[in-house]
Parts: sequence; structure tokens; C-alpha cells
Amino acid sequence: MLIEKFIRAGFKGETNCHACGAPAVIEMCDYSDGFSFLCADHAMQLARKIMEDLCELLTRGGRYG
Repeated sequence: MLIEKFIRAGFKGETNCHACGAPAVIEMCDYSDGFSFLCADHAMQLARKIMEDLCELLTRGGRYG
């Protein structure tokens, strides 16, 4: 992951998940406060929610319809 490369290179920024405090594996640029750091579990939850929203928008009956 990109954030792991930053950490190995000496990046000294925040490296804990904003939601739970676990070690972060992804840094996300967002529109609200600049950057968010997410652990693997919260990154997967976010990806799942985005996929479900896209499926609802782009298919007639939703993801399973």
C-alpha cells in the first residue's frame, strides 16, 4: 500500500485509522477535512458502500435485481 511506502521512507505523519485507532493502511484524500487515514477493515467497508451505491445508481433493480 502507498502509506506503507511512506512509512518506510520516513513519513512521520499520522498513521492510525481515524475511526478506530488501528494502524492505517490507506490514506484517502477527501473533501471535508483534507486527508483521512483508514485501517484495512474500514477501507473495505468504505469500498463496499461505494460499490453498493454505484450499483443502485447504474442498474435497474439494484445490485441483486
